[in-house]
Amino acid sequence: MFGKRIKKLQLLLDKEGLDSALITHKSDIFYYTGFDAEEGAFLVINTGRPKLLVSPLLNEAENVKNVDVFFYNKSEDIQKQLNGVVGFDESSLKAGLFLRLKKKAKLKKAKDIIKKPRELKDVYEIEQIKKGIKINKKILNELDILGRRENAIAREIEIKMLEAGGEKAFDIIIASGKNSSYIHYKPKGRIVRKNGLIIVDFGARLNNYCTDMTRAFCFNPGKKEKGILDDVKNMQEELIEKVCAGINFKQLQNLYSRLMGKKGYKTMHSVGHGVGLDVHERPAIGDTLKENMVITIEPGIYIKNFGGCRIEDMILVKKGKAKVLS
Repeated sequence: MFGKRIKKLQLLLDKEGLDSALITHKSDIFYYTGFDAEEGAFLVINTGRPKLLVSPLLNEAENVKNVDVFFYNKSEDIQKQLNGVVGFDESSLKAGLFLRLKKKAKLKKAKDIIKKPRELKDVYEIEQIKKGIKINKKILNELDILGRRENAIAREIEIKMLEAGGEKAFDIIIASGKNSSYIHYKPKGRIVRKNGLIIVDFGARLNNYCTDMTRAFCFNPGKKEKGILDDVKNMQEELIEKVCAGINFKQLQNLYSRLMGKKGYKTMHSVGHGVGLDVHERPAIGDTLKENMVITIEPGIYIKNFGGCRIEDMILVKKGKAKVLS
C-alpha cells in the first residue's frame, strides 16, 4: 500500500522536474509510511528508498518498514539527505528551518504535488472513514441533549469517541438558540431548550482518518424554524444529486449560492470540502471531482439574533450517482 503511494508521488515529482520531496506535514508522513509522526519528523522521497528523519526521542520509528530511518540532532543532518531540486510543503515547513535549508538546498514549493495522491481514497481509507461514521451515528442515536448545557454535551461526545477507540477530529460544536447563528461556535454553559434551533457538529477520528457530520434540530419548531430546517434539507438533497465524477466543486458552490439567493439567504461558507487524514483537505472549491474522492456537502443558514441550521453529510464521489456515507 505505502509503496504504491510513494510510487505515485515519485512519478509526480519527475513530471514536475523535482529530484526529491521534503515532507513535513504529519498527515502526509503517515500517508506515505504509516508512521504516526509527532512534530519534528521529516520524510525525504526521491528515486531511491525513502528516508525518515526523526528525533532520537521517537525511536519507535525503527519499526517502520520500507524506509531508512535516521536520527537527527540539527538541521545539517536533514540537509545531508537532500539532493537536487527539492519540493517542499510551504504550508508546514517552519520558517526558521526553511531559511537554514535554503542556504544550500534548491527548494521549490510543492505542497499541492505532495498532497495530490491523497485526493483519491483507496479501499482501506474508505473503510476507516465508514468505521468512524458508525461511531458518529451510534453517539448521535444515544445522545440526550434537551435540558443540558452545550459544553457538557460536547464533553460527553468526546468521551464516547474515546471509549469507542477513536478521538475527536476537531473541536465539537453544540450551538443552541441564538448561538446556532455562529458558524464555528465554541460550546458554553447555555442550556438547550425546546424552543430554538440546535446545531450538533462533530466527527470521530479513527485510525487517523477523520469524519465530519452535522445535524440540526428543533424540539418545538415554530413556522420560521421549520421553514429554515426544510430549506436546508431540500438544498442539501438537490446539491447531493449533482455530485458526480467530472463536476467541478465550483459548480456545486455556484448552485449552492443560487439556491440560497432564491430563498433570500446569504451564503456564508463553502458548500463542502474534502475529508481524509485531515478534516479539511483537497479537493477544494475549484477542483474537479473524481471517483473515490470523499467530500462533505453542508449547506447552512444563519440568521443573526435568531439562530441557524446546517446539515452536513460525507459523500463518496462516483462516476454515476454519489454515495452518501453518513
